[in-house]
Amino acid sequence: MTTMKKKWTTIALCCSLLSGSVIAGAAPAAAKQTDQTDISKGFVSNSELDKRVIYQTFSLYQPYDKNMYRILEKNSKQLKDWGVTDVWMPPAYRAFSQSYYGEGYAIADRYDLGEFPQGLNGERATKYGTSDELKKAIKKMQAGGLKVQEDLVPNQMMGLPTPEVVSITSVDSFGNENDPNVKDRLVQVYSRGGGPGQAKYGVIKEWNHTYYNGATPQQLGLYRVMVDENLKPYRYFGPDDANNHLPQWLANSDAQKYGKINATDTYLTVDSYFAVEGAATENDQVWRPMLLFYIDPQQGSTNQTYLDFMRANGFDGSSDDEVRKKIIEADAETVSEITDKYIFSQPGYTAATDPHGNLRFNNGHNDHLNKNVLQYEFLIGNDIDNSHPVVQEEQLNWAKFLMDEYGFDGFRIDAASHLNTDILTKMRDLMSSRYGKDLNNHLSYIESYTDNQVDFENANSNGQLVYDHRMFGAMRDVLGNSWSWRPLRDIVSSSYVDRTNPDGFKTPNWSFVNNHDQEHNAIKPIPLTEEEANGVKPKTLAYEKIQFEKYAKDREKADKQFAPHNVPSQYAYILTNKDTVPTVFYGDMYEGNKAYMSEKTPYYDTIVKLLEARQKFVSGDQKLTYYPSNTSSEAGKDLLASVRFGTSRNTGVATVIANNPNVNTIISVDMGKQHANQTFVDATGLSGDALKTDENGILTVPVLGKTDPLVRGYLGVWVPSEDTKGKKLDNGIKGIDASLVPAPAGANNGTGTSDKAANGHEWQNGDIRQFQKWLKRKQE
Repeated sequence: MTTMKKKWTTIALCCSLLSGSVIAGAAPAAAKQTDQTDISKGFVSNSELDKRVIYQTFSLYQPYDKNMYRILEKNSKQLKDWGVTDVWMPPAYRAFSQSYYGEGYAIADRYDLGEFPQGLNGERATKYGTSDELKKAIKKMQAGGLKVQEDLVPNQMMGLPTPEVVSITSVDSFGNENDPNVKDRLVQVYSRGGGPGQAKYGVIKEWNHTYYNGATPQQLGLYRVMVDENLKPYRYFGPDDANNHLPQWLANSDAQKYGKINATDTYLTVDSYFAVEGAATENDQVWRPMLLFYIDPQQGSTNQTYLDFMRANGFDGSSDDEVRKKIIEADAETVSEITDKYIFSQPGYTAATDPHGNLRFNNGHNDHLNKNVLQYEFLIGNDIDNSHPVVQEEQLNWAKFLMDEYGFDGFRIDAASHLNTDILTKMRDLMSSRYGKDLNNHLSYIESYTDNQVDFENANSNGQLVYDHRMFGAMRDVLGNSWSWRPLRDIVSSSYVDRTNPDGFKTPNWSFVNNHDQEHNAIKPIPLTEEEANGVKPKTLAYEKIQFEKYAKDREKADKQFAPHNVPSQYAYILTNKDTVPTVFYGDMYEGNKAYMSEKTPYYDTIVKLLEARQKFVSGDQKLTYYPSNTSSEAGKDLLASVRFGTSRNTGVATVIANNPNVNTIISVDMGKQHANQTFVDATGLSGDALKTDENGILTVPVLGKTDPLVRGYLGVWVPSEDTKGKKLDNGIKGIDASLVPAPAGANNGTGTSDKAANGHEWQNGDIRQFQKWLKRKQE
């Protein structure tokens, strides 16, 4: 059987940072901080912050059951018992009706968290429940000692209901013009709206193109604005208005005289209608498409005239006027349906002529593009202009609304690499002004897959926790794959935190083994045979459901093809690490596509044991040691130990990890003299007998590799036990202190070669595909 190489796509880093930031690569001059009282605005990596554990509560694949909040409320005590301190909630906002997964990243109304009847069948509930259920769940979790963060999505809007005509220029993700043929062109885009929640609570009552940098292509093409033979746009300002520019047949019509012309921002478009009959009446109007008389003069816009298309679809006639007469006399719904088919069959009105880039809205103030951003400007959907003063006021208003109206304690900030960093500094100031020295109970953490985040946060008081994506990439490479050219010790040296230097500055950060994006990145490329697909088309939810089932079955295997190996080992590493806030992903504990919290994964029991061990035993200083083994003479190539010495004899942990199933070595692990002659047991239960330290606190551990659904290599998480009968072994191999092993160039400081994992938002291209389908249905 051929094993498919797991794909973690890379993303290029971008420009230097401006306006209060530092240039990426410059070492931040930051004093060592040990206590929250040392600073006024941001986080400090210390023992108090180390106590936090985030639980991500959702998967993209969970069903649209509208009961998540109720179930989470019921199970809130369980989260607390595990040792979770912080709960990362899904983006609870109203998604546009045809979004791919129904989640709030495809955000259409930022202030509707299940308050307004905009859901399926006119219900209030979002995918996760109603606003009342959300508030109740938050209060229950907070009453049990948990803190709750909302997933803030300040980068984009999607699926807005009303079109505008906007001047656009094609640009790449960084805002650079990339096609001289698509410059200052008028196109139709869906960019106006926001919903009743936005209208009721927002500073901006309705979004429009002036609040955006632009948009990703919406599969509407470049030629929907109707033009004359000189390519001058047709416009209608009102009855007999001197500024009107109309074709003669329309200028002399009753529709023009009585204002019965449908236009977009005064522009006529190929989906515009007019009252072809009865324009002077109130109740006897007959509306038909402008296409009745319009022949597009733009080269490459159409491959067939509208009337010829209608002839081929049942409206035959010996002359154009006869075809028009039949269209006018026909049923309006039938005409509309066939007209939509025509529009969506022509290259100029569909994705065939979309630019190979993004649509920059030429709003007259585009000089800010790709300045003061961590990575690059354009990501997905309608890209919000976060440099706009009104938008900045709106973003702060939204955050305050979520805290004041719903009671959220903090935020995970989505797509932070693509925002104007003024938003991050303003959010820092908002949170610090509200919570001061109590920030640890009000976490803010950013999603970012660029090293630039480190220098920015260090230079701006660490107002948010950076995401240690380098360590994630290294763990996926050397533990998640069945084989890697990289040494296991890269999970240490790749991190933004140099854990081999106890006196070095530690950038406050959060870390994870998996999340909703990365789960999707693992599932999306899984191939299906014709038999497995059983006629289901790719790029559909039904197809992904089959892929997910294949992924879930693969997790249960020792020899995995698609799911990552060594998930428990990765969790053991981050949950026992010093100077990070680790995150546990719902989809690693429960089957993400089943009813909420109903079916456990193969990893559930082990992760629970690790969480419980963390709150009981994990504390104190950390030391990392690299070992040679029978499978490699190179220290740390496939075997290492991470020791937390604890703050008493009853605390402390030794996490021993190997990634070679053929390893068979005995190692000596220094637990410190306070642990002399003490019995240790494996908290995961994966290793057998209890072991006992010698008179110097040396724990001798037999490392015997294996391959099973949980571990490919070895995992032992050794913690103190009240049992006194542990085996005392000797003749263990001594390792090399990790601080004595030179780290690769650029490691631990946010510079040099990076582990660039997938951005994660590629899956939202599915929402763009759904958008086109929605447009068809909307016009019907």
